[in-house]
Amino acid sequence: MGAICKRSLGRSFGRVALGTRERTLGRLSNRVSNSSSRGRKNEIIQRGGSKVDPKARLIATGGDPDSFAKWNDAQLVNAPDAFNYLSTHFVVTTNSVQAPHPSPDFIAQATFALPVELERRLQQMHQQIQDSPGRDQVKTAFTEWLYWSSEDVFSPRYDNMGGAIGTGGFLNMLLRNADIVPVSDMTGIIEFGGIWKKRGRVFGVPAYWVFQLYSNADLNRLVETHSNVPTYDIQEGSTRLPRIAGVPYLDVVAALNSSATKLTLFCVNRHLTQDVETRIEISGFRPTQARARSVFAESIYEKNDENQPQHIYPRETSLTGVSADFKYTFRHESVTVIELN
Repeated sequence: MGAICKRSLGRSFGRVALGTRERTLGRLSNRVSNSSSRGRKNEIIQRGGSKVDPKARLIATGGDPDSFAKWNDAQLVNAPDAFNYLSTHFVVTTNSVQAPHPSPDFIAQATFALPVELERRLQQMHQQIQDSPGRDQVKTAFTEWLYWSSEDVFSPRYDNMGGAIGTGGFLNMLLRNADIVPVSDMTGIIEFGGIWKKRGRVFGVPAYWVFQLYSNADLNRLVETHSNVPTYDIQEGSTRLPRIAGVPYLDVVAALNSSATKLTLFCVNRHLTQDVETRIEISGFRPTQARARSVFAESIYEKNDENQPQHIYPRETSLTGVSADFKYTFRHESVTVIELN
């Protein structure tokens, strides 16, 4: 069995305090080649692209978050003249874990933890850029990410509810790091993690509905968020990122629209069994009305298909008694977006 080390669980109660695919340059090699040779290739591509469109922004192929240091170091020798962004990618097989006999619950929690460690790796990537000639001029482009599994009975993946929870966590991570990762692409918005067509019927997988909630949100700038919630640790998890400490069961990101009249909370409850009653305290913004839309299912392995195209979709509820200090209970294994006006 893999190890899930729970920390400061106590009651299932949290407190959240709130203050006011682009194309890459292509792989030049399957290994880290001579940096000067790669630099010449990048410069040739950069000059050719500039002649076609002087406003072109170029993305050089970077390393994956679990093995980027040497490759990116060689690429960054040529920054920022040869490119504007350095890409990264994370297509992960969710049931490929180090634990010898993992339970389905362990695989799920290990999968849901991945965005937490990915965020830390993105910060390391950014620091490497800041220590290079590309300082303040090169940023990261997350050009491919997908939750994959060869089976769909006991593993979160792109087309079931478990994949939707993973997507919510991933999008929260990208929102928090939008200043250093301004370009991102969820792999397969048509099929895979998005829209499907079977036997003449079009439907969206659960991850599509999560993506829709986030992509259509009216937001302009992030709001500082402080959360006091239970966490867990993962040992012997994904073969890509096996050790992940301090994973919050409830993950919250907040953002205001351009006129500061709407505050939106993006919330992911990773807990497999417990609903999380949460006290939400807001400073600098006094809401008078609100609505919540949640994506969830009875099981994280449930899906949409051509026979039940909206078996899983955002369910809306109006909130009453909303103020700058209110309570909300987040269903276990769910993604919720709350809009406060």
